[in-house]
Amino acid sequence: MKSNFSAILLIIISILSCQNQGPQPLEMVGSYEVSFRIKDNAIDKVSIKNKIKEAMQNADDEIRKAKKDLDNEFDLHSIDTFTTEGKMEYAAKKFGKSMAEVGINLGDLGKNMGSALSGLAIDGVDFSESILKNTKIKIELKADGDVKSKGSFLNFGFSNAKWEVRDDEFIFSNNDGKDHEILKISNKTKDGFTLEKDNVYLDFVKKLE
Repeated sequence: MKSNFSAILLIIISILSCQNQGPQPLEMVGSYEVSFRIKDNAIDKVSIKNKIKEAMQNADDEIRKAKKDLDNEFDLHSIDTFTTEGKMEYAAKKFGKSMAEVGINLGDLGKNMGSALSGLAIDGVDFSESILKNTKIKIELKADGDVKSKGSFLNFGFSNAKWEVRDDEFIFSNNDGKDHEILKISNKTKDGFTLEKDNVYLDFVKKLE
């Protein structure tokens, strides 16, 4: 009798083990709130500033060269303005130089905006990070492999998708099974799990039913 009970117990454990190791592990089935975060130091803001500064410095060098070439091209000092031809040449070159200087000065204005552009670029990165951190969506991972997304117009393609787990990889696919998005499972607890893709983390926190 005791041996029969032990055999039945082993069979039950074996069945449950097989269920948990399927493509949709039972412990991961359920409803989740998903939040997003960017990996620390994933975006090198110092490098962004330096690249913009370098670009503006190159622009500064080009502007100085253009001004020098302009002075040589439109040299007004060597023109004999006592003759009619000289006066016409002087007027034509002076007008041409004035128009060219307008273009160069516009470039100079852009160069002087370098620090402002750098600040705007960093602000844009910070703003994007803030939006990502404050975005939360509700997802249900069903036992049959379906994914349901609700409560947000930003579903990031999760709605009406399929899910499965292979080793340490979490795989989203469309209903046809053609398009796949593979994410690494970097952390898993009784309260949820974390997926990693490139420099972004997706934190799945299980909701109490």
